[in-house]
Amino acid sequence: MMKPGVEAGVEKLKKDQNILKVEILKLRQQQENSHVQLTNARWGYDRENVGRMREMKEKWLRGMREDCCFGTSNHEMIDWFGSLLKSDSNFTEAC
Repeated sequence: MMKPGVEAGVEKLKKDQNILKVEILKLRQQQENSHVQLTNARWGYDRENVGRMREMKEKWLRGMREDCCFGTSNHEMIDWFGSLLKSDSNFTEAC
């Protein structure tokens, strides 16, 4: 058995450890948020730009559907371009 003074010291150290873990998690989240903001700023992403970029892609896709001549069937190209639009995570992550 530990002495009462030692037990109190151990309990305080455990509490301090938990507090430090919480602070570390907060700092990591802040770091991640800062990284995302810097990346978005570097690439010029903001909500307005993302909306415009998405509209441009959709307009381009509509044009491709109307004039598709790549040697594959129109349905294959439409499916392929549609999958690109759905899987484009750069724009959705910025929102």
